[in-house]
Amino acid sequence: MSKSEAVKQTIETERKITTTVFGNRDMTKAKEEKIALFKLIGKARGKIEKLSQFGKYTVLLGDFIAVDPNGAVKRSEKLILPGYMIDMIVSELEKPEAQDVEFAFQISTKPDDKCVTGYIYVCDNLMKPQGSEDALLALARGKGIVPQIA
Repeated sequence: MSKSEAVKQTIETERKITTTVFGNRDMTKAKEEKIALFKLIGKARGKIEKLSQFGKYTVLLGDFIAVDPNGAVKRSEKLILPGYMIDMIVSELEKPEAQDVEFAFQISTKPDDKCVTGYIYVCDNLMKPQGSEDALLALARGKGIVPQIA
Protein backbone atom coordinates (compact mmCIF):
# COMPACT_ATOMS: atom_id res chain seq x y z
CA MET A 1 0.00 0.00 0.00
CA SER A 2 1.44 3.38 -0.99
CA LYS A 3 1.57 6.31 1.42
CA SER A 4 -1.23 8.09 -0.45
CA GLU A 5 -3.43 4.98 -0.22
CA ALA A 6 -2.66 4.65 3.49
CA VAL A 7 -3.71 8.27 4.09
CA LYS A 8 -7.01 7.67 2.23
CA GLN A 9 -7.78 4.50 4.19
CA THR A 10 -10.39 5.04 6.86
CA ILE A 11 -11.19 3.09 9.96
CA GLU A 12 -14.90 2.48 10.32
CA THR A 13 -16.25 2.29 13.85
CA GLU A 14 -18.75 -0.52 14.32
CA ARG A 15 -21.16 -1.18 17.18
CA LYS A 16 -19.54 -4.62 17.44
CA ILE A 17 -17.24 -6.89 15.44
CA THR A 18 -18.62 -10.33 14.61
CA THR A 19 -17.97 -12.98 11.97
CA THR A 20 -21.03 -11.63 10.15
CA VAL A 21 -19.57 -8.10 9.92
CA PHE A 22 -17.14 -9.52 7.35
CA GLY A 23 -19.33 -12.48 6.42
CA ASN A 24 -21.76 -10.46 4.27
CA ARG A 25 -20.68 -12.16 1.06
CA ASP A 26 -21.51 -15.20 -0.98
CA MET A 27 -20.48 -18.06 1.31
CA THR A 28 -21.16 -20.89 -1.17
CA LYS A 29 -17.39 -21.33 -1.74
CA ALA A 30 -16.93 -21.78 2.02
CA LYS A 31 -18.47 -25.24 1.60
CA GLU A 32 -15.63 -26.15 -0.79
CA GLU A 33 -12.51 -24.31 0.39
CA LYS A 34 -11.03 -22.37 3.29
CA ILE A 35 -11.85 -18.66 3.05
CA ALA A 36 -9.93 -16.00 4.98
CA LEU A 37 -12.51 -13.56 6.37
CA PHE A 38 -10.46 -11.11 8.43
CA LYS A 39 -7.48 -10.58 10.69
CA LEU A 40 -8.36 -9.55 14.20
CA ILE A 41 -6.22 -7.94 16.86
CA GLY A 42 -7.52 -7.00 20.23
CA LYS A 43 -7.08 -6.16 23.85
CA ALA A 44 -9.90 -7.68 25.93
CA ARG A 45 -10.58 -6.05 29.30
CA GLY A 46 -13.80 -7.75 30.33
CA LYS A 47 -16.91 -9.56 29.24
CA ILE A 48 -20.66 -9.51 29.54
CA GLU A 49 -23.10 -12.38 29.13
CA LYS A 50 -26.12 -11.89 26.86
CA LEU A 51 -29.13 -13.99 25.96
CA SER A 52 -30.69 -14.25 22.50
CA GLN A 53 -33.30 -16.50 20.90
CA PHE A 54 -30.41 -18.89 20.17
CA GLY A 55 -29.16 -19.04 23.76
CA LYS A 56 -26.48 -17.51 25.95
CA TYR A 57 -23.41 -15.86 24.41
CA THR A 58 -20.45 -13.78 25.54
CA VAL A 59 -19.50 -10.30 24.39
CA LEU A 60 -15.88 -9.29 24.94
CA LEU A 61 -15.24 -5.68 25.97
CA GLY A 62 -12.05 -3.81 25.11
CA ASP A 63 -10.40 -2.49 21.94
CA PHE A 64 -10.63 -4.53 18.74
CA ILE A 65 -9.56 -3.98 15.14
CA ALA A 66 -10.46 -6.21 12.20
CA VAL A 67 -9.02 -6.02 8.68
CA ASP A 68 -10.57 -7.88 5.75
CA PRO A 69 -8.55 -9.30 2.81
CA ASN A 70 -9.24 -6.11 0.79
CA GLY A 71 -7.81 -3.88 3.53
CA ALA A 72 -11.09 -2.55 4.97
CA VAL A 73 -10.51 -1.71 8.64
CA LYS A 74 -13.20 -1.82 11.33
CA ARG A 75 -12.84 -0.95 14.99
CA SER A 76 -15.08 -1.58 17.97
CA GLU A 77 -15.19 -1.84 21.74
CA LYS A 78 -17.31 -5.03 21.54
CA LEU A 79 -16.44 -8.40 20.00
CA ILE A 80 -18.57 -11.50 19.43
CA LEU A 81 -16.94 -14.67 18.11
CA PRO A 82 -17.89 -18.36 18.02
CA GLY A 83 -17.82 -19.98 21.48
CA TYR A 84 -14.47 -21.77 21.43
CA MET A 85 -12.66 -18.64 20.22
CA ILE A 86 -14.20 -16.53 22.99
CA ASP A 87 -13.47 -19.28 25.54
CA MET A 88 -9.70 -19.06 24.81
CA ILE A 89 -9.74 -15.35 25.70
CA VAL A 90 -12.19 -15.60 28.63
CA SER A 91 -10.07 -18.30 30.28
CA GLU A 92 -7.18 -15.80 30.35
CA LEU A 93 -9.42 -12.94 31.56
CA GLU A 94 -10.66 -15.03 34.49
CA LYS A 95 -7.18 -15.71 35.90
CA PRO A 96 -6.66 -13.84 39.21
CA GLU A 97 -3.59 -11.98 37.91
CA ALA A 98 -5.22 -11.13 34.55
CA GLN A 99 -5.14 -7.66 33.13
CA ASP A 100 -5.75 -6.88 29.46
CA VAL A 101 -5.64 -9.99 27.30
CA GLU A 102 -3.92 -9.28 23.98
CA PHE A 103 -4.54 -11.54 21.00
CA ALA A 104 -4.37 -11.65 17.21
CA PHE A 105 -6.22 -14.15 15.04
CA GLN A 106 -6.82 -14.90 11.40
CA ILE A 107 -10.54 -15.74 11.23
CA SER A 108 -11.49 -18.06 8.36
CA THR A 109 -14.10 -20.55 7.29
CA LYS A 110 -13.36 -24.22 6.66
CA PRO A 111 -15.60 -26.76 4.90
CA ASP A 112 -17.39 -29.15 7.27
CA ASP A 113 -19.99 -31.61 5.96
CA LYS A 114 -21.29 -32.24 9.49
CA CYS A 115 -22.38 -28.63 9.92
CA VAL A 116 -25.75 -27.39 8.64
CA THR A 117 -24.10 -24.45 6.84
CA GLY A 118 -21.47 -26.70 5.25
CA TYR A 119 -18.63 -24.77 6.91
CA ILE A 120 -17.28 -23.81 10.32
CA TYR A 121 -15.36 -20.79 11.57
CA VAL A 122 -11.72 -21.37 12.51
CA CYS A 123 -9.00 -19.13 13.89
CA ASP A 124 -5.24 -19.22 13.55
CA ASN A 125 -3.23 -17.54 16.29
CA LEU A 126 -1.06 -14.75 14.85
CA MET A 127 0.80 -13.99 18.10
CA LYS A 128 3.61 -15.85 19.78
CA PRO A 129 2.21 -17.66 22.85
CA GLN A 130 2.93 -16.01 26.20
CA GLY A 131 3.58 -17.30 29.72
CA SER A 132 2.53 -20.84 30.67
CA GLU A 133 1.55 -21.67 27.11
CA ASP A 134 5.24 -21.39 26.14
CA ALA A 135 6.12 -24.00 28.78
CA LEU A 136 3.32 -26.28 27.59
CA LEU A 137 4.43 -26.00 23.96
CA ALA A 138 8.04 -26.67 24.95
CA LEU A 139 6.94 -29.82 26.79
CA ALA A 140 4.82 -30.98 23.83
CA ARG A 141 7.69 -30.36 21.43
CA GLY A 142 10.13 -32.19 23.73
CA LYS A 143 7.83 -35.22 23.76
CA GLY A 144 7.49 -35.12 19.96
CA ILE A 145 3.77 -34.30 20.15
CA VAL A 146 4.14 -30.94 18.42
CA PRO A 147 6.76 -30.47 15.67
CA GLN A 148 9.59 -27.98 16.05
CA ILE A 149 8.87 -24.77 14.17
CA ALA A 150 11.76 -22.71 12.85
